[in-house]
Amino acid sequence: MIAALSQQFLSPSLYRPGRGAPTFEVKFLIALAQARAVEDWIAPHLALDPHCEPALGNAYRVSSVYCDSPELDVFHRAPGYASRKFRLRRYGDSPGVFLERKTKWGDRLLKRRTWVPPDDLERLAQSSCDRQWPAFWFHRHLTARRLRPTCHVSYLRTAYAALNGEGPMRLTIDRSLRCALCEDWYVGPFDGGSPLFPDEAILELKFCTTLPPIFRALLQETGLDPRAVSKYRRGVAACLANGAAEAV
Repeated sequence: MIAALSQQFLSPSLYRPGRGAPTFEVKFLIALAQARAVEDWIAPHLALDPHCEPALGNAYRVSSVYCDSPELDVFHRAPGYASRKFRLRRYGDSPGVFLERKTKWGDRLLKRRTWVPPDDLERLAQSSCDRQWPAFWFHRHLTARRLRPTCHVSYLRTAYAALNGEGPMRLTIDRSLRCALCEDWYVGPFDGGSPLFPDEAILELKFCTTLPPIFRALLQETGLDPRAVSKYRRGVAACLANGAAEAV
């Protein structure tokens, strides 16, 4: 099963051939004790992501740099900016970075992303770009929206996945979130910053069509209620509240 799920384990939008189709993403902000209870409940039913490291408590490091305009239009949900986020994402110390566009409406989610080596990131700061570059589409959107690195968020993620008759399903728990304002294209772990949700974790359920029976049973057992959570918006708000004007 793990071999069959290799695409899903590191693909937040549940990989599908071609351009893909919207999937469902349901989020919960839960106490750390609840996170442990959810993990204990789901472990017998789903496969642990093979990228998780025992030294990190069966988790792996995720680092994301979110882009916004100088006026923080994404943060303020300005017209034309509310439903999409553009970010750079790196898993642990992997040799490459994913450039991602995340489009969300309600609990439906659609993502497009392209892998590039770190040396290519300097192209994003240039005013023009080679159309043959695989990430040209990402550069074009950044330029049109005047987007630049704004907030760096890092956390530990534990992930489980499985296949059912309607496709893949994935459960992730994010803990130990930290954020910092940023101005460059570096993507990776950093020191300092502001803690996010220090006593809580973010639980995410991802699936293709209807809520899988195993997830329905989990919610009935735990009584958890969905709650909209934006790592980027909470990160910027925390940095501004703490007067964190210094970028990493």
